[in-house]
Amino acid sequence: MKVIGNFVIFAAVLGIGVAVYFFVTGPAAVGWFLAVLVVLLLPSYLLVTRTPRQFGKRTGDHVAAQDPQSLAEGRGGIRVHRPAGYYVNAVRTYKILVDGEEVGSVRPGRSLDLQVEPGRHVVRGSLDWGGSQDLSVDVAAGETVMLAVLPGPPTAAFSKPNGVLELKLSST
Repeated sequence: MKVIGNFVIFAAVLGIGVAVYFFVTGPAAVGWFLAVLVVLLLPSYLLVTRTPRQFGKRTGDHVAAQDPQSLAEGRGGIRVHRPAGYYVNAVRTYKILVDGEEVGSVRPGRSLDLQVEPGRHVVRGSLDWGGSQDLSVDVAAGETVMLAVLPGPPTAAFSKPNGVLELKLSST
């Protein structure tokens, strides 16, 4: 993310320089266009790439498919949480797949609780044509594995379809 930030700042400085050049030597309309573009570029980049921690902690309500405390005898659980506060895909629903089958979806600030057979399972987040990398988790009987699904970097849609979302182990 730091490399992208440095590139955006470099592009903004370059854009301002080119805008000044057009103000002095060429058509002022081109200079105004570039100046407005730079003014819109920096705040929009900062708004999209900030994390919830930078905006202040937000809490969402928990919607459970099943209560994780009431796991059936001999079953394990997987909880997928999607933190609130990210503006990227804020109105979109992430689909959750376990072992290649869609098992539910999760909105910002909500969680999805699943009961599964003990053993190794492959979990994936999906959004349209992209999604997250597959994540293998080992689920023990009577235990719940906590996962978090987050938006990937803004440029991931252009570079790697399996980086649009980030799925990782979570402690909460």
